[in-house]
Amino acid sequence: MDPQQRWELEAAYHAFENAGIPLESVRGSRTAVYAASMSNDMSSVFAKDPDASPRMAMTGSTAPILANRVSWYFNLRGPSVHVDTAFDMRANWNARGEGVVALLIKPLADVLRHGDVVRAVLRPTASNQDDRTPGLTQTSADAQGALMRHVYAKAGLSFAETRGKRRGKGKGK
Repeated sequence: MDPQQRWELEAAYHAFENAGIPLESVRGSRTAVYAASMSNDMSSVFAKDPDASPRMAMTGSTAPILANRVSWYFNLRGPSVHVDTAFDMRANWNARGEGVVALLIKPLADVLRHGDVVRAVLRPTASNQDDRTPGLTQTSADAQGALMRHVYAKAGLSFAETRGKRRGKGKGK
C-alpha cells in the first residue's frame, strides 16, 4: 500500500477521534471523502516492470484510490472524490514534501444536536474552473476574483469586514 493511503487512513481516524465521534456512528453514513494529491510515485515504481508488480498494485498505489480507501475502510457511503492538485501563479518550481491533513466538516445543526466538538464554523463556499487562459495550468485573476465576490455575496459579507490585520504585513488596506 502506498504510504499516502496509510497516512490518509490515520489522519481520518484522528479527525473522528479528535471530534469525539465514535466510528460506529459513521459506518454506513453518507459521509463524503474528498482527497487531493500531487504525485503518484508508487505507480511509477510499479510501472517499470508490470510483470513484477504486486497483485494489488492498482488498488494499493494509484492516486484516485486515496479517497476510495478511506471510504471503503470506514464504510462511508457518500461521494468519494480524488483531485490531482498543482501550484499557483507564484510558483517558479516545485519542492518535494510530505504532509496530510483531515478536516471533518458537518452541518452546524447536526454538530449541536450530537454535542460534537466545534473547532470552527465555515461560511458559504464555492468552487469554479478558471477561464481559458494562455496556458492550461495558468490561473485566471478574473475568474478567481469573480469566485471571491460570489462567495462573499452568498455569505452576506463585505470585503471590508474581513480585511483586518494581515500577519507580518501591518494593517490591510
